[in-house]
Amino acid sequence: MKTVLFVRHADIDLPPTAPDELIELNAEGHARATELARVAGSAGVTAVLTSGVKRTQQTAAPLATALGVVAKPVTPALLPPFVASTADGSVTLVVGHSNTVPQMIAALLGAPFPFPPLQTFDNLYVVTVEAANQASVVRLKYGAGAATPAIAPAAQAGPTFTNHAGATSHGTAVVFAGKLFDGKEELLNAVSGGDATGDLLVLVSDETKKPTYAEVLKRDGTGYKRVGRVELPAGDKEVDLEGVAADRGTGTVYLTGSHCRARKIDGGIEEVKRKESREQFFRFKLNPDGTPGPVEGPKSLTPFLAGHPVLGPFMLGASKENGLDVEGLAVTGGRLHFGFRGPVLRYGFVPVLSCTWDDPKGTAQVRYVRLGGRGFRDLTAVSGGFLVLAGPVGDGDQSFRVYFWDGNDQLPAGENGPGPQLLGEFDAPGGGRPEGLVVLSEVGNTFEVLLLCDGLPNGQPSRWTLTRP
Repeated sequence: MKTVLFVRHADIDLPPTAPDELIELNAEGHARATELARVAGSAGVTAVLTSGVKRTQQTAAPLATALGVVAKPVTPALLPPFVASTADGSVTLVVGHSNTVPQMIAALLGAPFPFPPLQTFDNLYVVTVEAANQASVVRLKYGAGAATPAIAPAAQAGPTFTNHAGATSHGTAVVFAGKLFDGKEELLNAVSGGDATGDLLVLVSDETKKPTYAEVLKRDGTGYKRVGRVELPAGDKEVDLEGVAADRGTGTVYLTGSHCRARKIDGGIEEVKRKESREQFFRFKLNPDGTPGPVEGPKSLTPFLAGHPVLGPFMLGASKENGLDVEGLAVTGGRLHFGFRGPVLRYGFVPVLSCTWDDPKGTAQVRYVRLGGRGFRDLTAVSGGFLVLAGPVGDGDQSFRVYFWDGNDQLPAGENGPGPQLLGEFDAPGGGRPEGLVVLSEVGNTFEVLLLCDGLPNGQPSRWTLTRP
């Protein structure tokens, strides 16, 4: 039997202002680090592990000094083999972060472990390891004033989420620092998608033009800070950027326009108009510092869609009248997956087009998934499939649901076949519509996600923990 003690780094000022690797403990944090040395000092700790940043090293320092040991670096992937290599009866202290501590505990348990609130620093988890994937965990509290700080109403953000079991929750506000989209209100209120790779986050607004561009942000404590933008060779007309997908293995980012047509209603009903500028998608590679490589594209789905017997006729309709409209984009297995807001077909089937970057027309395949009369608002790849953010096709007042979809075509099973797995649903916050779902991390069936809402300043970013049934 082996024991592993887990703590998040001790208290820091929120929101932090220094770069992530330089954030230091505040006065309360130093006091908590001293208390950690007292609490764990007699537990027989033989090894101390931290991440590579200052605040975890400062948290471990009083205990490491008292024991005469040197703290060693650790990542979630390295912890299980390290624990396996230790002797029976060993005790290890791990100082991590709000996202890595749950990941490491889950790796030892062989089961998902929930993320704690971002505002808490006082959890001490005692994990007893019997064998690989055989462990138990007890949560304790330590340190003076260890009660979880109350979250002010302003710190709660986004809509209300009701999970598959009927329990409701609110998200935690996330700060986007820096001047996004030139500070223009019509752009800030039109955040239409995003995705993350490493510490980088890419955001798009469907209103940018002359030029069309994406904003690049980098993780900064619990939030993100703008570090640059990427201009697309898209011409002067509106691209209507709706989907972002990041290949986390290569750092390649893909962006797509909606490929849709529109109809204006302003004292009268105008004709449906084609905008070829919307029928484009692009890619570029992001370096770890946020600087981009050359932008490739545009490419288009139109040559395939125009000849498709089901989707082709829907290209002639307006997007919000169940016409063809791309809103979600994911990348996995070397293929791009475009999720359609419309058309929603009989029995609630909605198309997903999958293709390669090099040959969109020649490699295109269409699958169908049932989303309860809703269409795609976002699509993101996770282990074993995709998370789907689904919402109304037009201007209806349906809720916005989150599903897990295994990626298989559901059409062959017919109207009575199984649909995707429902995780829960968001109501629509005042004036806003959930449009982007960014997976920040996943452990088993638990996902830490960032929600973005069109129609609210900066997309009113909020962080959530969602769990599959």
